[in-house]
Amino acid sequence: MPRGGDLKNFMPGLELIKQIDPFAYWKRGSANVTHMETGDIYAAIVHAGWCVRMKKAGLNVTMAHPKINKDHTGTASFTLMIVINGTKVAKAATAYLNEYIGEEYQFQLAKKTGVVSVNKNAINRMQKEPLLQEMMILDSKKMERMLTIDFSQINVSEVTDNWSRTVGN
Repeated sequence: MPRGGDLKNFMPGLELIKQIDPFAYWKRGSANVTHMETGDIYAAIVHAGWCVRMKKAGLNVTMAHPKINKDHTGTASFTLMIVINGTKVAKAATAYLNEYIGEEYQFQLAKKTGVVSVNKNAINRMQKEPLLQEMMILDSKKMERMLTIDFSQINVSEVTDNWSRTVGN
């Protein structure tokens, strides 16, 4: 993090945010679209998918993946999907998940929303899409260098409390 912070100590980053005094803190990515359309903001911290969506909507935007340190450029997060043990619809849930992680669904989802696929064949197809290539990190070697955060190592209550006391005031 900027100013000497790290995943165990967010305070330097929070102090920097307070010093910058941004126009707004958003709860929904769509709020950034509105602020960009009205000219209220010219920059925002969003994932590449929002840049894809804004570009498709006609806004003149691009994506800059942050250089975290010498080992990491960009960040990545993952969503876990599971079938609940004991569910009465396990077969349907499994079928849904299999379809969801399939190549065609992952490719279409990526084209529409700008999320990076977990399906390697879909990623190969994404690499041929100019807009996705422009906004996203799709090269496997570069993807390996993206920072992923192990949230089990973060005291979320403390970070939330520090946010409220620092930035939230």
